[in-house]
Amino acid sequence: MRGFSNGPSADGVFGPGNRSILRDVQYKRDLPAQPKNKVTLNLAHLTPGKYTAELFKVGYRPNDAYAAYKDLGSPAQLTRDQVAKIKSENCGAPLESHVVDMGSEGNFSQQFDLRENDVVLVAHKPQH
Repeated sequence: MRGFSNGPSADGVFGPGNRSILRDVQYKRDLPAQPKNKVTLNLAHLTPGKYTAELFKVGYRPNDAYAAYKDLGSPAQLTRDQVAKIKSENCGAPLESHVVDMGSEGNFSQQFDLRENDVVLVAHKPQH
């Protein structure tokens, strides 16, 4: 029975001793999201009036606590100040917020850029 070493065997297979090496290579590399397409959101038949339109996004960098942690140098132990910084930068607040008037037709259209692995939520809250 052949034992596992810390390096690849002659056939290039890694043993259990190399799991941390593979994990470091796979998860510590910075892989910025690539641009995909512009997306147009068209809504119709909304109640006419003024709304607050908010754009929320999660992806590479926006609301990305792991990227913020890496920016701090990936410390083994975070300080309270570092935790507070990560929380404040990744709190889920909208990236955009503005007032829109749906008009008498109740139509809305907004265009925005998407990148790989982005998730976007557009919320419309009626103003009273």
